[in-house]
Amino acid sequence: MFQKNELKLLWPFYLDALISYLLFFLPAFQLVYFISLNFSMFQIGLFFSITSIFSLLFEIPTGAFADLYGRKKSVLLGFFIESIACLGIYFFTNFYVLLVLSALLGIGFTFSSGAREAWVTDLIKNRNGLLKNYFVKIHTLTHFCGIFSGLLGALVVKFLGVASIWLFGSFSLLLSIIILLNGQENFVKKKIDIKNSFKNFKKQSLTAINYSRKHHVLFLFLIAGTMASFVYGFEDLAWIPLLKNLGFEEYHFGYLWAMMSLIGMIASLVSSKLFVEGKERLFMITTICIGAFFTMLILFVNSLIPAILILFAGLFFSRVGRPARRLYFHRFIPSRIRASVGSLESMLVSATGIISAPLGGLAVDFIGPQNTIFLSGILLIIPAFIYFKIKNDHLKCLKL
Repeated sequence: MFQKNELKLLWPFYLDALISYLLFFLPAFQLVYFISLNFSMFQIGLFFSITSIFSLLFEIPTGAFADLYGRKKSVLLGFFIESIACLGIYFFTNFYVLLVLSALLGIGFTFSSGAREAWVTDLIKNRNGLLKNYFVKIHTLTHFCGIFSGLLGALVVKFLGVASIWLFGSFSLLLSIIILLNGQENFVKKKIDIKNSFKNFKKQSLTAINYSRKHHVLFLFLIAGTMASFVYGFEDLAWIPLLKNLGFEEYHFGYLWAMMSLIGMIASLVSSKLFVEGKERLFMITTICIGAFFTMLILFVNSLIPAILILFAGLFFSRVGRPARRLYFHRFIPSRIRASVGSLESMLVSATGIISAPLGGLAVDFIGPQNTIFLSGILLIIPAFIYFKIKNDHLKCLKL
């Protein structure tokens, strides 16, 4: 199962994934918590939007911090900031204070997200495929822990109340800091000129934007992917209010989180068996259309079990199409700008989150959660149509 010296080198990262993810069931209940405070869905959407905004704003400064002081310090600082924000959300319920704390969450996440992968990558380097094995194991481990995390979260919320998720979230992040303090780091401090860093970032970003704009397939793929991200973000805020209206108890969302993690694992395993390399575009169109069909069925549902089955079906087809989308995406990008185009895609997705969350909340407030989910099913036809319009997908990379 493990290569020679793998555990000696990477045990803190595996242990962190095993223990901290088990206690971090916060995502399953955070929307439930804000609803319990009687905020409108539009206000709740603003919390998520603010987090996305500050993640975008601090993307470059936090990257420079990691280059100056090391990935390890960046990750640990990010976890500490997130832990403080979680603790603050537990103690404060004022809308404007929660907006500030949501911004703090976004800043902390930016410090830790990219730096964590860079830390492990620099540590492993090119050790006989160890990096690939690490990412496969971490992905599987986090999904596996998500199953038990949801079950534990259900018990915690049932007996301690939904507000306790923020205490457990804060403790989980502090536990990550303690575990990862033992992680090794291969870091050589670089001489960084912040002004030049911004110039280089601008130059590389413009290269990525121009390349993506000129490449027919990649341009349409990014538009379709951005639209799909918008629809999923628009839909996300509607499911929990709908399930609560149908009689779902607060602590039941832990069980739901566990089942969604299990479905994510199954979809990843099934996907590799279903799509054929070279036929990814057809597979992407098919999975989106089937997912849209199931989502639109929500209009005819008035009981809990059919609603949950529709949720699971939509989630499955969303997850099962993901590997095909990633393989298709990277086929058209030269190695030299692969990271930059990937960052461009991430920024587009984050930007849609800024808009889709409050709009989704507004839709839930005015037309109801059921109609909002139905509308998202209709909107999913748009990215499927854009994928269909792609021609010449036999093209490879363009010259830079």
